Amino acid sequence: MAGIIGKAAVSLSNKRLFNAGSELQYKEFVDGSGLDLYDAGWRMYNAQIGRMNQLDIMADKYSGITPYNYAANLPTKVNDPDGMDWIFSTETYKDKQGNSQTRIKLTFSGAILNSSGKQIDIPNFIKEQEKIFKNIFEQGNVSFNLVLTEVKSKEEVGEFQHLIEIKDGTFKENGEATGGTAAYGGKYIELSSAGINSDGTVLDKRTLAHEAGHSGGLVHPWDFSKYKNGTTYTMNNREVNMETQKFHFSWDLMSDDSRTNNFMGYTKKAVQIAQSGGGTQTERALIQYYNNNVGKATGGQIQTIINNIYSGAINNKNSTGIQEK
Repeated sequence: MAGIIGKAAVSLSNKRLFNAGSELQYKEFVDGSGLDLYDAGWRMYNAQIGRMNQLDIMADKYSGITPYNYAANLPTKVNDPDGMDWIFSTETYKDKQGNSQTRIKLTFSGAILNSSGKQIDIPNFIKEQEKIFKNIFEQGNVSFNLVLTEVKSKEEVGEFQHLIEIKDGTFKENGEATGGTAAYGGKYIELSSAGINSDGTVLDKRTLAHEAGHSGGLVHPWDFSKYKNGTTYTMNNREVNMETQKFHFSWDLMSDDSRTNNFMGYTKKAVQIAQSGGGTQTERALIQYYNNNVGKATGGQIQTIINNIYSGAINNKNSTGIQEK
């Protein structure tokens, strides 16, 4: 027994100190020395210089920063496991009056897999979604970048990349027929091929952005009442503040069309609200209008996604959803 105890490890070093658990590669040479690099999947991170040793595979999307950057040069605020997922970055600039201002760039990345029996122009679908997402998220000092690529199999999807799978059939969410599904804080989105035309255009412009919102931790506006004030909630074992989502948002005050038809709502709900106001438009006309005119994200919704990125509550392959603590 003494011999066993004598050879037991007195202490073990932690190789996963940084960057969402990237493993430190050290002492890999026979003489006990090593390069001391963190294995971040697609690239190797050199903590001594604060840079990756390889080019960012998304470098063409970020022309304003070096392709060897780590975490958009914000290592104290964001992780960059492989250059994908929901991420955000900030930059400070001087306005015309010489005052310092902060600009926020929010990015959502995913791989699109068409598993349906429908032939769909995926490149055009991506172009359409880029315009839709920018219209929803870009406002004030917030810019948005959508990075979507087409894959032919699930094996092509990176470990840290969202999978957006187009499938035949329809889905249900809270008993309502929907064009897609996604788990809160998760990395997998399903879209129904029934809502996508062969040329890549869509019947309801909110669908993918709505499901991406769920992956960012956003709930339906009418579900706010489920979450009690003063109660702590968690998502993927990280605390989330449900009150932030309510900021700049009142489901009871529907005079503003962007709130009536917020991207996290349903077209059906927007039509019901419009009809309750005594309007003269037909249901068919209202559906067409709200399918094509999706309301912008509120300040609270954008801040919620940023908070969830920062805390690590989202970008989880096996999401546990939102739970009361």
